[in-house]
Amino acid sequence: MRTAAGTASTVPAPSLGDDPGEQAPSPPSRGSPWRSTLVAVLALLAFAVVASGHPNELHRLGRAAPLPVLGVLLTFLGARALQAEVLRLLIGGGRISRGEGFLLMMLASYTNLLLPRLGLGTTAVWLKRHREVDYARFATATAASTGVQISVVGVAGLAAQAGLDRLGRVPADWLLSLLFAACGLGGALAMACAPALGTLAWPRRLARWLVAMAGMAREWRRAWLGLVALHGAGVVLRAARLWLAFAALGARPDPLGILLASALADLALLASLVPSALGLREAVILSAAAAMGVEPSLAVAAAVLDRLVWTLAVVAMAPLATFRLLRPAHEART
Repeated sequence: MRTAAGTASTVPAPSLGDDPGEQAPSPPSRGSPWRSTLVAVLALLAFAVVASGHPNELHRLGRAAPLPVLGVLLTFLGARALQAEVLRLLIGGGRISRGEGFLLMMLASYTNLLLPRLGLGTTAVWLKRHREVDYARFATATAASTGVQISVVGVAGLAAQAGLDRLGRVPADWLLSLLFAACGLGGALAMACAPALGTLAWPRRLARWLVAMAGMAREWRRAWLGLVALHGAGVVLRAARLWLAFAALGARPDPLGILLASALADLALLASLVPSALGLREAVILSAAAAMGVEPSLAVAAAVLDRLVWTLAVVAMAPLATFRLLRPAHEART
């Protein structure tokens, strides 16, 4: 496979990318700084509209303790750094620096404020243009990594619920247990069955995708433990971030309840059709108030504080990420 410049690409593409009828995604327009600023303001306004439905709870935000709020910020940035390591593991650590990976994750978080998973397209286009990573390979790698993430989140949620039930704090909900068990087993089962499913007389595109996934699973057999460890650390960091949001408001919720709420929030974020699961994430955290041992009003305030901190961080860092990631290409043209 050769690039437009005529040099051989060092990244092998899965069979899905060899389909001549498949069109590569169109690169998004960079737009003007004013447009980017307007988009950021509109995203924050949408968040404010959702939060305004709980005026009696939001007065707590003005009394949030600074140090835990700083902890919320640092754990969010740490989780983004872990996602950058996941990206480097998927495409090869030598092809992208840690700094570039972190900035790409921040830019992806920013674009996800517009549409769910829009950040994947931004990342794919940048990697294609600057690191010659094929669209098909990136898409297949991302799907595999997401499967691992869902499995890890499912196991974490199931363990949290089992712990709460065993300690007699909150009885186990069999529907939640079934959901977490399905998530925990689903990703691993799909990867294990992919070679056999790919031989069935299914639609050609689905069969080719399954075969590609099976090939990449064999290629990455040494990297699976790394993916599990990185996604597991991400689950812990996101749970710690939620706990710190409660701590900033003077509460000390049950750690197992926090892990359960965070796992539910992760699944809401992965499945949501709303940008950054706006409103849905807060709703699932509210539903876990009893497991965390806190009042529902406090759960709403903590969820809002958490979102406010990381949203402001993303909006503040997006211009820097855009400048640093696009500047090399601009200098190359000039």
